[in-house]
Amino acid sequence: MSERRNHSRVIRSGRGWERRRGRVRVVVTTMVVLMAIVVSGGVAAQAPGPTLDQIASESRDVGAALALTEAYIHAYVQRDVPVLRTFWTGETELADAAFGALGVGVDSLVVQVPRGWAGVEVESLDVLSRFASLGGVTVTNMRLRGAVDLQSTVLHYEVPFTVILRLEDGRVVRHEDYPDYPCLNRQTLAQENGPLPYDLLPRCIG
Repeated sequence: MSERRNHSRVIRSGRGWERRRGRVRVVVTTMVVLMAIVVSGGVAAQAPGPTLDQIASESRDVGAALALTEAYIHAYVQRDVPVLRTFWTGETELADAAFGALGVGVDSLVVQVPRGWAGVEVESLDVLSRFASLGGVTVTNMRLRGAVDLQSTVLHYEVPFTVILRLEDGRVVRHEDYPDYPCLNRQTLAQENGPLPYDLLPRCIG
């Protein structure tokens, strides 16, 4: 009996050691992971930030991109093709939110832009916001006011219009239009009995 009790005690103590050894292994593993996180975090925290010269250079690049965007969009809404040609390359892409790809390259765009704006007159363009993002991308949010000649009648419009450009080396390599077509449709339907003055058109933005 005494030997059996001693034997069971040894077994229990052995199992207890196995459990304790498992817990020790977990604790050690956890400490290693935590140390790795702390060390990697410390390295990331010590990474040098941009210098003043780099910030100044980026600011000049942003300023140049916004100035180019302003000149380009002014020529675009006026369909000033001779000016637009100076911004386009043989690979420039033009796309619209509703109609997809409209053309690629100068030879295509000199035809597609006048065709796309046929019958559309722009009376005013109000820029609501414009900013330059990373990778030479600029975003311009504006409100266009003008008239559309539908041959049978002339309808007024005042709609939000966003243009996203991607620039490289002072040229436009991709141009995306995002007109507020639902707003334009509402204003068109509201004028089915004849054109309305601007202040009576359905409001799309404040």
